[in-house]
Amino acid sequence: MQDPERECSRRIGWLVGILAAIAVYSAVWPAYRSCQITDIIGNEAWNAYSSDAAFQGAKLYPASDELTTNNYPPLSFYIVGSAGALVGDTVFAGRWISLIAIGMIAVGVGFTIRQLGGSRMAAGIGGLYFVGTFCRFFTMYAGMNDPQLLAHAMMVFGFVAFLKAVERDRGYFWPIFLMVVTGFVKHNIVTMPVVAFLWLGIQHPKRFLPNAAVAVSLIAAGFAVCRAAYGPDFFPNMLAPRKYSLCLMLIFVGHLQFVAVGLIGWLCVGIPLRRDPTVKLCNMLVAVALGMFLLQKSGEGLGENAQFDLIIAVSIAVGVAFARTSDTPVAKRIPAERLRFALLLAIVIRLLACEQIEPVRLVFDSGFRREIAERTQIMKDCIGEVRNVPGKVMAPPILTYRAGKPFVVDSFNLDQRIKAGVFPLDIVQQRIAAGEFVKMNLDPRHSWLVAYPGD
Repeated sequence: MQDPERECSRRIGWLVGILAAIAVYSAVWPAYRSCQITDIIGNEAWNAYSSDAAFQGAKLYPASDELTTNNYPPLSFYIVGSAGALVGDTVFAGRWISLIAIGMIAVGVGFTIRQLGGSRMAAGIGGLYFVGTFCRFFTMYAGMNDPQLLAHAMMVFGFVAFLKAVERDRGYFWPIFLMVVTGFVKHNIVTMPVVAFLWLGIQHPKRFLPNAAVAVSLIAAGFAVCRAAYGPDFFPNMLAPRKYSLCLMLIFVGHLQFVAVGLIGWLCVGIPLRRDPTVKLCNMLVAVALGMFLLQKSGEGLGENAQFDLIIAVSIAVGVAFARTSDTPVAKRIPAERLRFALLLAIVIRLLACEQIEPVRLVFDSGFRREIAERTQIMKDCIGEVRNVPGKVMAPPILTYRAGKPFVVDSFNLDQRIKAGVFPLDIVQQRIAAGEFVKMNLDPRHSWLVAYPGD
């Protein structure tokens, strides 16, 4: 007679294999799309303009009277700009860096789970959960030219290194340095640094203030270098106004559905084992990430990236939950292997319940392949139209970038500055009337954000 526990373990192995297949399948479309000239989102060209400026030594932060804004810290632009010069296309370079960063984050998630006492299988499950969740539900950012994922990849490794330093109670400087440097790649990644220092204060209270002073000193030094390098325009750009609203926060609470299964699975472990040090750390990570997600989502124009800290935290929690299921009170009544099987089954079902079928369409849908070709041609035609207009042009940034035109209007940040009273409502019309640039309305189907009528 077959051992039920051994049979359950075998089924868990099958589910892990399915989870891996989902992760690979989900990454196919972002990888394919990263090599297409078609626009993913306007932010790609926004980043490409700044990356080229950084590499060429041009002005990186616009003056206050210009209609463009750069509210990102500078380091990513030098990394992507250098990569762009190497491969010959800054947008493609940024996309490929983003794809590599997804893999790096998954590895970092696995390392964190191992640091928290999880097995290799638990670490693998956490990493696969991250890739599957991210590439299925947050497809726009997967393989997009944006520094967010690069910064998360750097931060998760800094976090792991910090946890190791706390465990040894020495060697804090370099993890802190890496986390501070990451903040100058992208500045809205705060969950892991906050949790790292909270954990340090709990484990080694006497180490908190000296190391916090080191972190503050490094941050201050970084800002001083930026002020010296970029002049008085640096801080006004970084502090560009943005409207915040409690209603926006409440609207985006629904986005928790994408990590709900992993979050519920963790709560089944995190609550009953909350006094355990490892579980306590994981609870802090999830709680702070959830709070930061809600806080950031109260700001206008903040996209899917506001949730990335939470996805990473839940991915780590899923791995730890898988590893610690046997320690929960319910495991005394239900065998731990069955609980692990139930957790993985729920995760797999949720990941499968998604409309992301582009990899299948690439193989079997000739209409989809035709649509890609049509969008590519539309993109080329629009670039040609912009290129043929003399002087400066206001058009979707990817078109002006590909046409070799300067970036003249940052629509979102300009809208926020108008709402803050920095510019009059008709500032664009004033500049057009003054002959500074012309505005072009072009076929929007050059972007993947725009579907064909009737789709």
